[in-house]
Amino acid sequence: MKFETITILEEVDTTIKLLHYEICSPELLDLAGMSDGEISTFHSFKSAKRKLEFYFTRLLWRQFELGMPIFYNENGKPKISSGYMSISHSKASILIGYSKQKEIGLDIEHYNPKIDLIKHKFLSEQEINQYDITDLTILTAIWSIKEAIYKMIDEPGLSFQNQIDVISLGDSKQVFVKTNKNESMIVFSNLIMSEFVISYCYKPA
Repeated sequence: MKFETITILEEVDTTIKLLHYEICSPELLDLAGMSDGEISTFHSFKSAKRKLEFYFTRLLWRQFELGMPIFYNENGKPKISSGYMSISHSKASILIGYSKQKEIGLDIEHYNPKIDLIKHKFLSEQEINQYDITDLTILTAIWSIKEAIYKMIDEPGLSFQNQIDVISLGDSKQVFVKTNKNESMIVFSNLIMSEFVISYCYKPA
């Protein structure tokens, strides 16, 4: 069982950590650090991929040393007893963000040329006119930003195409979001890596 952990961000209020793991048989995993409930949930998954994601998510979360179990609300959003967290999976990578005081949303997205086949489903008219949508990096970045926003806002049915507009990928890095409850401008951060994009944002005050 091989894995590597990287601290992406460490501030007074917020920590983001990334874990890359080597795909292996779930039977080789050491479950000793998991609670009885977590072990039961682990064994309930039929998919080896899902078992690995669950296991390495808990392994990474323990490295935050907060001693709080993860639970989920009715929409499947991860919750903890104190503070805020967000989780993202992509291939053999797990990303977790924790903030003491601010609702956080984050996403990790590996590059995949197939995103070109679905771009018409998530790009707004403004984004189509503003960006080079033949560029895989730009498409992946826009998708990742919208995923992070969606996870943070936690409003089922929020339309990537019609309700989330990435206004700028430059220095201002702003997203306009129109939900059923309100309208807001959200500032995000992202990291463009050689194999993937990481995006994160906070809920405005």
